Amino acid sequence: MLKYINRSLEQTINTLIDITAYSRFGVPVRAIDIAKRQHLSLSRMEIVLSALKSAYLIQAAKGPRGELLSI
Repeated sequence: MLKYINRSLEQTINTLIDITAYSRFGVPVRAIDIAKRQHLSLSRMEIVLSALKSAYLIQAAKGPRGELLSI
C-alpha cells in the first residue's frame, strides 16, 4: 500500500475490499473467512469490523454460522 498509511488503516481498507469482493448480490460474508484470507486473527478482525460497523460502513448480524457481514 502507500508508504504513509499505518497498518491499522491498511487492514481496514483491505477488509472493505474483501467484503465487497466476496459479498456479491448481497450474500453475507463470515468474519472468520475474511480473517483467514487476510491472515489475521479473529480477535483482530473483530476489532476492525467493529470500527466499520460503528461508522455505518457495514451491516453485521449474528447468524447460525457466525457473524455475517454485508455492505
